[in-house]
Amino acid sequence: MVVSAIEKRNLMINEDMKGEEYSANIYGGIFSNTDFNLDLDAEKGFGDVSSFGEYEKIAKTDGLISGILNAINSSIISADVKFVGGKEKHRKHLESVFFDFLNPSFQEFLQQILQYIVYGFMMFEVVHEKEGKYLYIKKLSQRHPRNVYQWNFSKDTGLLESVTQQVYSIDGSLKSIIIPVENLLIFTHKREGNVYTGNSALRSAWNLVHKKQHALKVWAIANQREGAGIPYADRRKETIDSIPDNAEREQVKVILREMQAHQRNYLIGSKHYEFRYLYNENKTDFTSFVTQLDMQIALSFLAQFFLLGNTSSGNRSLSETQQTVFDD
Repeated sequence: MVVSAIEKRNLMINEDMKGEEYSANIYGGIFSNTDFNLDLDAEKGFGDVSSFGEYEKIAKTDGLISGILNAINSSIISADVKFVGGKEKHRKHLESVFFDFLNPSFQEFLQQILQYIVYGFMMFEVVHEKEGKYLYIKKLSQRHPRNVYQWNFSKDTGLLESVTQQVYSIDGSLKSIIIPVENLLIFTHKREGNVYTGNSALRSAWNLVHKKQHALKVWAIANQREGAGIPYADRRKETIDSIPDNAEREQVKVILREMQAHQRNYLIGSKHYEFRYLYNENKTDFTSFVTQLDMQIALSFLAQFFLLGNTSSGNRSLSETQQTVFDD
């Protein structure tokens, strides 16, 4: 039998699906193997009920990332939002629900949604209220990624059925709460298959931030150790021909060893020695290294224009071009 190309296509469309959606390893509702770096795998990246995740740490400690995230959030939150399509009475009803009665306010809700950029996902539990013949969304309560414990999938369909939360009670005990998926609103950044934890927008910047933090720490240690100089004793020229006795040498060693830099320190020279400070004139310049790391961090967000003015190159037209790419 000869089968045309169109018939082949129809046969393929009508066939039952043979493959399965991509999924990371999941044991007892807990994802694993979501990242090749074990320090960022699943809850290590977004945190759990008792600890902060790696992404939240760098979002709250790195000034450049914090600035870029604020720019992203501000541009979205400040945008005009309106409902289009459908009947006018339905649009007005939705505007009333979201802009007048929503708890938290729509602006707060947007801010909470945008946290999915950091964690990779963000969840909300939808609470409805019926008034007359209308069903209202009374509340969209944030369910933080750190409180998500299990993702419960159907064994038959493979679809998400519910999510288990772990939260601390007022008495300090840990309790589990199961939320059905029909009551959940889940936002995921770059979701892959059924891995609802997604991918944090800070993933590419994570390693760069750690390198920068290490470089700044070494830089601070170097400045602290060498900022006051290293004390040393130099032989006086006028007594160079005489030999100091052992007692004087030992006394000089004690002075050098116990010398400290503070507002009342002083020195009294000895007969054969005068005290000086030795400074390292060949210090390692960390500035260019940190600037390169910052450039790579900004590049991971397409936000290079953040660093214009901090480097030797840059002009207005370049800034406008880069900002247009960022805004789009």
